[in-house]
Amino acid sequence: MMRTEPYFMKNKEWYYHDPKEWKYKLTDKAPPKARKSYEEFYSVQYDPLFWGKTQEQIDATLRAEKKRLLEGE
Repeated sequence: MMRTEPYFMKNKEWYYHDPKEWKYKLTDKAPPKARKSYEEFYSVQYDPLFWGKTQEQIDATLRAEKKRLLEGE
């Protein structure tokens, strides 16, 4: 599956890279559409672990992980 550049990265004034957390952060100049794009970028669907998976596969994996955590394994 090919990924495209997230909308929030369309303008370098909207974001910067935080080397301490090793992630992108938004600036105050980021508009609402860029903020939404940022949230989507860091959502589970953008996690490489889930690339190429269907939503059903993602949901099943998350349910299994939640069950594992609740059971204390």
